[in-house]
Amino acid sequence: MMRLGLTHSPGARYPLGAPVAPPPPPPAEPQPFDGGEAGFWLDPSDFSSMTIARDGTGPAPAIGDVVGRMLDRSGNGLDAVAPSDAARPRLELVGGKPALAFDGVDDVLVINGATFGAAFSVVAGLDPIAHGTVIGNRDGINPDLSDMLSIGTKLATKYPLADGSYHRTAVLRIAGPQISIVKFGGGFCDATVEGGQQKVEALAATPAVRSTPAYLGAVDGVGSAAMQMNLFGLLLYTDQVIDAAEETLARDWVAEKMGVS
Repeated sequence: MMRLGLTHSPGARYPLGAPVAPPPPPPAEPQPFDGGEAGFWLDPSDFSSMTIARDGTGPAPAIGDVVGRMLDRSGNGLDAVAPSDAARPRLELVGGKPALAFDGVDDVLVINGATFGAAFSVVAGLDPIAHGTVIGNRDGINPDLSDMLSIGTKLATKYPLADGSYHRTAVLRIAGPQISIVKFGGGFCDATVEGGQQKVEALAATPAVRSTPAYLGAVDGVGSAAMQMNLFGLLLYTDQVIDAAEETLARDWVAEKMGVS
């Protein structure tokens, strides 16, 4: 019996055409700040985004180490830096999840370079232990009116308006870890603690425009109104009330970092 051998000649065509190319990879899942929004995004679960040293050199922290610098994940370059070695919060595991532990004494991270426009939004996952300011931007004109998000017996925001007055909204909160959302501007303040309360109130004027630093864990860089808390993640949009789609992205990211649905 004669066997026929098959050979391949360069340039020859196969009867069924060229091999089919593999399908393209699926599109990336949408992320917060994909639209180029102004603001900053801080992620304590990304160890590579943090250093023990305040100048950004040296090793990343391990659980139990202090954190001197945290890179802004939004791509806007608004990194969070401790103003002194003593002010560095500590990276801890809380309920099995990485979190920044602020001691409520002098721990604070400073975010320079942001301009806060006539609106802002904050989405934070935190475990408040004592009362204080989660994030603020105190200035010399309105030193007591600078809490974008604070925790006492209630969650509150107390912020200056362009007409020289201020607006305060306070909502009931829950004990233990919580997702807190504040949207301020566009004629209203909308404050929410998931599992607690939501309150929407009208604003008498637009928020005051500011270029002062933001302070995470206190209301200023020396630890005034310092907040004892564990922070799982925070996103702050410095010039807008975020829409429903962006809020969902930010909220779901925070929920994942906290291990909740």
